[in-house]
Amino acid sequence: MKHLNAVDTLSIEGYVRTPIQMRHLIRFTEEELDQYTLYIAPDIETINADTIFYLDDYVDVDDDLNEIYPPFAKANKLWTYFHGDIAADIISNTRYQLSPQIPSIDEYIANFNYYSEYDAFITFNDNFYSNPS
Repeated sequence: MKHLNAVDTLSIEGYVRTPIQMRHLIRFTEEELDQYTLYIAPDIETINADTIFYLDDYVDVDDDLNEIYPPFAKANKLWTYFHGDIAADIISNTRYQLSPQIPSIDEYIANFNYYSEYDAFITFNDNFYSNPS
């Protein structure tokens, strides 16, 4: 079995509607993530390395503007965490800011949690990260 490092990619096929963690999420391509929404359990306020995510179809909206969750997300009472394109942007931003080093799982998590709270990317520096506000 090949050991994956942070720059190896995984095919998203087989990971949809399956429990994944951040270590999996960072290995999907931007194009693959763009096709899905990232869901989590409703009681999660901040994520960590053990947080379980699920990829599923986007939420649909009917003619009366009611949200229609995909059957898997609805059956498992999951909440939308981020659309795939936003998740891909957070991953890409973390890599860009910390290049040429390979970001740690904790750095990706910090950027996801920061974006979730402030709707903006964290600013990393030599002291891990700083809060720009």
